[in-house]
Amino acid sequence: MHCCLTQRTLAGDNRSPWVQVQLDDGSFFFLDLKRLQGGWEKPKGFIHNSVFLDRQQIQEVVSRVSGSYSRSVLWRSSEALLVRLQAASRGFLLRQKLQARRSYLSSHTPAVIIIQVSIKAM
Repeated sequence: MHCCLTQRTLAGDNRSPWVQVQLDDGSFFFLDLKRLQGGWEKPKGFIHNSVFLDRQQIQEVVSRVSGSYSRSVLWRSSEALLVRLQAASRGFLLRQKLQARRSYLSSHTPAVIIIQVSIKAM
């Protein structure tokens, strides 16, 4: 929210005391922030305060932060499972490589014996 407020301030603060708030039923309420008085009719010379954050903008920020927090909690709760899954997949790949190496060595045993016999004969 600080970021939204900073962006609005940098864009220019018109220092207007008036804000327009849209209610759930779609109607608008106009509030003077200095006198804390308001009404349903648009005042003469109404200029909306350029720095004021309305409920919808605040709700968007809260929803975004809540969603981010929920995702981080979900990842943290699944971390142990992910580590186990990663270990299992790495173990599987290692066993595959070991089996391929054993298969290679057992299929080339006759060639190894011939080479060893010829070296010993020298």
